[in-house]
Amino acid sequence: MVENFFTKLKKETPTRLWINNPTVQEVKLSIDHGAVSCTTNPTYGANMIRRDGEFARAVIRECLKQSHDNNIVADLVQQRLVARVLEMFRPIYDASQAHDGYVSIQGDPRADTDPDHIVGEAFRYRALGPNFIAKIPATAAGLKAMEVLIDDGMPVIATEIFALSQMVAACEMYPLSTSPHNQSHSPS
Repeated sequence: MVENFFTKLKKETPTRLWINNPTVQEVKLSIDHGAVSCTTNPTYGANMIRRDGEFARAVIRECLKQSHDNNIVADLVQQRLVARVLEMFRPIYDASQAHDGYVSIQGDPRADTDPDHIVGEAFRYRALGPNFIAKIPATAAGLKAMEVLIDDGMPVIATEIFALSQMVAACEMYPLSTSPHNQSHSPS
């Protein structure tokens, strides 16, 4: 690993660098510079069409063979594109004993009012790798979904927090414990 500002920051402080919506080349570069995890947004597929078009279009063509439903195809594309990133962060996850190396996936924002849909997406995405972390909006439905996922032991990131009450509600779902698992996966 190259010694630079980010690797020094990682070594000397509790601060951890997460990269957002990266291409494969950016993942390699970010890991070389101290990134420990990654987050993606629902627009990741569209982002990759613009930034890694040849690969993204090939994934889309393969997914179109599996369904004629645009929503299913979009979800499959998101999963396949993020699966590459999960694989790249997996060695960090393994080496850190599940403390780092996570990759978040946030599901379809059009379903943010349906806690059952959010939970279903998270369980589907968890099958992509052990270093998956669910990225859930801190809406009323998202908070209900988080409660189910946390009770199941799934790591969760709370996102779209615009009010202190949302932050408090998300934080209160985590049991007070000295367990490293509970501390390392608290919402941000």
